[in-house]
Amino acid sequence: RKSVLADRIEVNPLPIGEEYFSTRDEGADREKFGFSSTSRVIAVKPSVPGEEANELVDYLKVHETEFEYAFICETNRQLYEYASEKGFAVFNECVDMPALISASEAVICRPDSVFMKECAAMKKIVVSINASSKAEKSNVEYLTADSRIIYADTLPKLGEIIDKIEAYTISMKGETKPDTALENDENYDFETVIT
Repeated sequence: RKSVLADRIEVNPLPIGEEYFSTRDEGADREKFGFSSTSRVIAVKPSVPGEEANELVDYLKVHETEFEYAFICETNRQLYEYASEKGFAVFNECVDMPALISASEAVICRPDSVFMKECAAMKKIVVSINASSKAEKSNVEYLTADSRIIYADTLPKLGEIIDKIEAYTISMKGETKPDTALENDENYDFETVIT
């Protein structure tokens, strides 16, 4: 039975190329999707089936905010059609995901650890929802140590967080987009905003 020497082992829990995600041209990415320079966009990647996804669509439709929502539906045709009927921008599995995240102010998604870390590397606020399995709950516990990543366990809680993101970003720099405002604020800790 063979073993590996301890000095040959390196642990890297979330191996992502941060330099790739942190150096994107946000202006070019926004133009790619037709977002104006002043529009406020939240990317939404529910990754849940049927009624649960529809409830999220319905909630965001009636929740009053200045944000526009861009739904990343992947292969979920039902969600694609339902969100489209409600007037949201929708994208399938062929979307340039890094470009869409770069073009957005914040992201709402399931607790996908690598995806959330990629979003945080682009200085996006990430609101994680619908943690159901033990692994997803562990992801949430581990990643919410990064103050850009927050967990919303109910739709009303999600609404509260969206309102606070909006209020914070408007008060910080007027029309400056959140990622720029956060980058310029050395004392920024978003957890103080959402609590």
